[in-house]
Amino acid sequence: MTSPVTALAQLALHAALADGTLSEPERQLLDGFVLGMPEPRPSVAAIESDLRARRCSVAELARPFAEPSQRQAAFEMCSAICGADGPATNAELWFLDELRRELGLDVQTAAATGQRVDSIVDTLPARTVLVGPSASIPSPAPAPAVAVDGAALDKTILNHALLAGGLELLPDTIAAMAILPVQMRLVYSIGKAHGVQLDRGHIQEFLGVIGVGVASQMLERYAVKLVGGLAGMFLGGFGRGLAGQATESSMAFATTYAMGQAARQYYAGGRRLGAVELKSLFSGLLPQARGLQSGYQQQIHAQGNSLRGADIASLVRGI
Repeated sequence: MTSPVTALAQLALHAALADGTLSEPERQLLDGFVLGMPEPRPSVAAIESDLRARRCSVAELARPFAEPSQRQAAFEMCSAICGADGPATNAELWFLDELRRELGLDVQTAAATGQRVDSIVDTLPARTVLVGPSASIPSPAPAPAVAVDGAALDKTILNHALLAGGLELLPDTIAAMAILPVQMRLVYSIGKAHGVQLDRGHIQEFLGVIGVGVASQMLERYAVKLVGGLAGMFLGGFGRGLAGQATESSMAFATTYAMGQAARQYYAGGRRLGAVELKSLFSGLLPQARGLQSGYQQQIHAQGNSLRGADIASLVRGI
């Protein structure tokens, strides 16, 4: 009998291969889904080889998803993969419609799921941030000399890191997507505090240079959250549970805090650091940020509790 985790991977791969190709955005999202699976994780290469060697029916792939919540989440997972690289092709639409029927979902439920996926995909940047050895951040207009309140800036960085950590604790997949806009807003605030007016493009370039890829980060967070919930449904709901979420909030808190401190030093220094130096600065700040996280665990959980029921979609819309 196919294990629940393997069934998840098989269905995700089948969605990615529905049009006969596996694009880079689909691969990124697929990697995120696998990352969200509990150990031992399946071998994607082995499952891909098996799927290409034999024709698995959609009915067979849909069979393990028995509960209504499992069926809806499975359909959302496949809709997200098919839409990761642009509007679904005819082959992908055919696959999704057949999957909808096999999962027993009505047209209205499937349409609502599609709208939810669209709201997530639409938050991805219009252009891809390419970062290489010669990457640099385009310089905005020269900044006038301004007095910076260091204590206030430290508080701003900490508050954004706590908010990111709290968002990561929420069970809703859309909450994970709101972390990036929070981080972008933080960089914008730090630049503004130093007299630099940043637009969305400058902020995306900054995040890309330090190694926090915009599109891949959003796709991975969404995928980990969604498939983690699916795995929890299969395995009793609490298997991954609190331990997994604590690790995720640690990553969100630390990444946001280190990002804020790197931005602070970068803009305070007149933006003189090159791409290599800036990425090295961020990497060096991460261990310190991870060390701080344990001392703020209580505040992170309090932040998460305060966000339950909030309009998370307003955060997803960005700065």
